[in-house]
Amino acid sequence: MPGVDALSAYSAGLVSAVVHVLGADPVRIARDTRLDDGLAAAILRHEGQVGALLWTVEQFTRLGTATTLIPEGVLSRTYLEALAGAVEVIDSLQQG
Repeated sequence: MPGVDALSAYSAGLVSAVVHVLGADPVRIARDTRLDDGLAAAILRHEGQVGALLWTVEQFTRLGTATTLIPEGVLSRTYLEALAGAVEVIDSLQQG
């Protein structure tokens, strides 16, 4: 998405996934990981461009459809690529 810092978007997605998968408290995670105000606002309240992007991805994972923010084909492909990357990370952590 133009104008969105890739590292910020990745970080927001990672923290959001931790919150979702582990059932963690997002406020506590934001505080304990010392996220900057913009990233915390994106994760906690879906503010700013990163927040809008995160909201779109979260909606896609829940409903299986995309908004006009990102074309559905792009979102589907990117989601599957991210999922494959996450599986690789999990496998490498389990192998120790």
